[in-house]
Amino acid sequence: MTYRKLTKSAKARKLLRRGHSVSETAKMVGMGYGHAWAVYREMQIKEQTASPEPVVCEDDNVVQVLEERGNDYGDYASKAQFIQGVKYLMRTSPSWEAMDADMRESMEMIAHKMGRVVYGNPAHRDNFVDIAGYAKLVADRL
Repeated sequence: MTYRKLTKSAKARKLLRRGHSVSETAKMVGMGYGHAWAVYREMQIKEQTASPEPVVCEDDNVVQVLEERGNDYGDYASKAQFIQGVKYLMRTSPSWEAMDADMRESMEMIAHKMGRVVYGNPAHRDNFVDIAGYAKLVADRL
């Protein structure tokens, strides 16, 4: 029988789960502190994103509103993935940090409204009015 050799990251995860500190883990595994810290953060993020118990909402008003929004704006998960992708592209663009807070916020809200248009009812007028409004807020200030 052959045994698989554990990677340094796998060894670090084991030690961290057993309660060792990041610096102890780095020394014991023979890795840099930064690498051990990255493994630790990855473990924390996975714990935070683990599927929690679903919240059951029996409120008919909330259910009705969600159904209406779904009809107008489309599938929430797909739309969210699109919007987050657009926001990522904006945040990593060369001019993002040079923008004022209101510019960045307007750009993000416009991305949100774009997601509603392309994943929901494209003829829902409010989305285009909102896009124009967020652009106008910045344009009026400039």
